[in-house]
Amino acid sequence: MKGTAKKFLSVLLSVLTVICACFTLTVYAAEESSQTDDSSEEETNAYIDSGQMNLDVIFVLDASGSMLTSDPNKVALDAFNLFTDLCDESCNAGYVVYTEKIKTSNPPVSLKDKKTLEKLKKNISDIEYDPNGDTDIALGLTKAMKMHDESKTGSNRKKVIILLSDGNTHLINGPRTVAESNKEMLSTLKSLSEKNIPVYSIGLNYDGTLDKKELQKISNQTKGKSYETKTTDELTAIASDIFSDIYQLDGTELSILNGNVNINIKDSSVFYVNIIIRSKLTAEELSPKLSDPDGEEISLTDNENVKMTSTGSYTLIKLIYPKSGVWHLHLTNADKKNCSVMQLDFYSVYIEQVVPKTADVGDNILISASLNDSKGVVKDNDLLKTIQMTAVVSGDDGDTEVALEKDTDGNYTGTFFAAKQGTYKVKTTAVSEKFHKESASARIKVGVITTSNDLGTIQHSEISDTTEGGFNPFFTFLIIVGVLILVIAAVLILKKNNDRYVPVPENNFQLPDPPPPPPFKPEKPIVMPKATDPDYVKVKLVEHDAIENLIKKGPEDAFNTNADDYKSDANLEALIKKGPEDAFNTNADDYQSDANLEALIRKGPEDPFNTNAGDYQVDPSLANLIKTGGDGLESKDKPKKNNQVNLNKKD
Repeated sequence: MKGTAKKFLSVLLSVLTVICACFTLTVYAAEESSQTDDSSEEETNAYIDSGQMNLDVIFVLDASGSMLTSDPNKVALDAFNLFTDLCDESCNAGYVVYTEKIKTSNPPVSLKDKKTLEKLKKNISDIEYDPNGDTDIALGLTKAMKMHDESKTGSNRKKVIILLSDGNTHLINGPRTVAESNKEMLSTLKSLSEKNIPVYSIGLNYDGTLDKKELQKISNQTKGKSYETKTTDELTAIASDIFSDIYQLDGTELSILNGNVNINIKDSSVFYVNIIIRSKLTAEELSPKLSDPDGEEISLTDNENVKMTSTGSYTLIKLIYPKSGVWHLHLTNADKKNCSVMQLDFYSVYIEQVVPKTADVGDNILISASLNDSKGVVKDNDLLKTIQMTAVVSGDDGDTEVALEKDTDGNYTGTFFAAKQGTYKVKTTAVSEKFHKESASARIKVGVITTSNDLGTIQHSEISDTTEGGFNPFFTFLIIVGVLILVIAAVLILKKNNDRYVPVPENNFQLPDPPPPPPFKPEKPIVMPKATDPDYVKVKLVEHDAIENLIKKGPEDAFNTNADDYKSDANLEALIKKGPEDAFNTNADDYQSDANLEALIRKGPEDPFNTNAGDYQVDPSLANLIKTGGDGLESKDKPKKNNQVNLNKKD
């Protein structure tokens, strides 16, 4: 019963600990949720557009042996270089080259430095395909993800992976199996999705054996986009389309008439104008010439606001903060059959949205937004008149679109009717002919308890018992009552247990000494058989009337005991040991009384206290043997000197 009580108490204390821990975590989680909601209006891990590109891109290139056949001119490398040319100075780029192992890699580096950019592009161009290499797509993606994790480029940046492969995961020579690679793929895709890193996949299906579903799965799970092409001629076009998709830009295909191309720049707010010329003709064969809206020819090699790069598959002309109007480009020997020209504008603008944090049910909530650049609110009417600004309000009942109207100061405003209590998310979008912009997401709490630094708690209408992210007070009360009941039950059980059992001493942890056993009381006296003459040896005392005591003072014998252990008794007649081993065993049960026995005397000369039973004889003339304690022999008649006991003489 005592062990059961201890076990019950241990279980009870464990239950109390778990309940208290859960309650603490509930309160802590509620406080953390409340703090998060109150301190941040932005969605976790969401990229906030600040007008610059702020892109970290890693190219993942399949360098297996089949690429020697599918891409003999290494157009894929040109496509990657084109992508870096489309970026601005706020971007970083790196690459991973893989087969069944990582062939080479380069972590993201800044494109701001011209020398760094040129070195990166040269390294990409020098990549060689491995004729004996297999394909392990998961290996390349995992390496790129780790490079993103390890890069120190700062926060609020877009992180992107561009994957190119001409086949499926194929591992004939190891070092691992396809099943092991697929297992790693599942884990990597999950991590990329959680980190908001999209994968844009390009499948080079030159022989029709590409597993398109595998690449589509990779892009779909990471919210990227998948492309398929049977010819490398389309790779540069795909690279420019990926760039447009990342920044939601709308490119324009320009017509070519007798080698002449018109470039229409409608407003002065555009940051970059990229003119992408894709042709099998080299830059020397095209011999491009550019004129501004005033008809003045612009140098393509010596102008800080104009940059031109060229490879075997493309020529790119970048205009930085160009003058609005129609520009003219002339390309020698170019027509729509052997050349295509794409205009891709990038606006360094962003949306600034303003909404209240809280409101009452039934309020008309004001939503305000503006298009900004590095100088403040954009007031370029040529640009603003082409923009449609819309706020999307998301609640429990779905999404509601609110059209925002422009005023004379370049601000866009609209109202949303808060019909129900709850938390609403608001995001504003701006759409024009050239771009699509989104603001950061903000939250509005309608009819929810909020706090003020100075005024204390402010209560809005239709407030429920449970605040958002908090805990129910009634549930908390039940937990507290339950804990108290368990504590009281434990105390009562312990008290009852203490009353029933004697506690063990705390100092030495030993039980009390047991009580002494009762004196031996035989049911019937044991009478020794009457001895006959042949069985006894008569003893004659020499020069001594009586021996009263035999005491051995030494420490090693059974008679070495404290003096108080022995008492004198004139009526004691005998002590006889029943057992054969020790004639003087001190256990009370080993001895029996005999009224006729008067003494025990050892007849041997060597040891008067030898314990062998056969060494003793009975002499009726011996009065008694009594130890009175102390250091010597004491009696009424003290023995004389040289007194001896003749133990051998018989009567």
